[in-house]
Amino acid sequence: MNIIVNHNFQYIKLDTSDLKKIGSGCEGNVYKYQDIAIKVHDDIPIKKTLSQKLVKQFKNIDTKRILLPNGLTFEKAGIFLKYVGYTTQLISNKLRKERLIDLDSNHIYDEIQLLKNDIKLLSENKISVDDLNSKDNLVFNGDLYFVDPGSYNIDNGNFNELYTKNMDKLNYALYLCLFCLYNDSNYIMYELKNINGTNIENINYKIVPLIRNIYTKYFKNEFLDKTNGNYIEAIIQILEKHDSILNYKDKILNDFVNNSNEEVEDIKTIKKILR
Repeated sequence: MNIIVNHNFQYIKLDTSDLKKIGSGCEGNVYKYQDIAIKVHDDIPIKKTLSQKLVKQFKNIDTKRILLPNGLTFEKAGIFLKYVGYTTQLISNKLRKERLIDLDSNHIYDEIQLLKNDIKLLSENKISVDDLNSKDNLVFNGDLYFVDPGSYNIDNGNFNELYTKNMDKLNYALYLCLFCLYNDSNYIMYELKNINGTNIENINYKIVPLIRNIYTKYFKNEFLDKTNGNYIEAIIQILEKHDSILNYKDKILNDFVNNSNEEVEDIKTIKKILR
């Protein structure tokens, strides 16, 4: 497919068959060109896509971590150009999302502040965010990014109401990526293998749901309930007390097994892992 990318005031002619595909989804495909990610919509996308009008509105808003379109993508149709998508900043040197827990607390705190600033800026520009809680829309390369603004829209309502709604979505997204980690067993297995003193031979997937429940209950009782359900505030309180999320989770599990009098098989397995 021959496309024309309007990026940084230049028109660049490209053939998608010469480009590396780096993603695909309900809206279309994403290709890599130099430091640009190019979204090309399917002819009949499964879900609603960003209109050319919205891309033009979004592309001049300078967010740092919640990435917006920065250019337009066209297909030549006779003498006309047909809008087929948009471009965004390409995030290079991606890391496994599990490694989020390795970040030190100061770095996580700085990332949270940048994300909160983005939410404020987006709300000021009447943009309603969506899909932040999708694992596929989180990109980690040592810094934390949210990509794929295809479901974002304009909300001309009250600023305070929009800001609150957008912050609620960021709140929950950060909780998912730093604590529940999308209910993905691989994340918790990664954590266990990186806790000091872990006996890897004793790790098995059967205890993952139990460990996830331990994390969730402890986080809720110790922090979330005390901050009236404000995930970000609860996370910041944790960061003030611990060097990293991994250290925090290590403490949770050790406290749990040390204070548990139960001798059921799963508890004994966790004790073996942490010995």
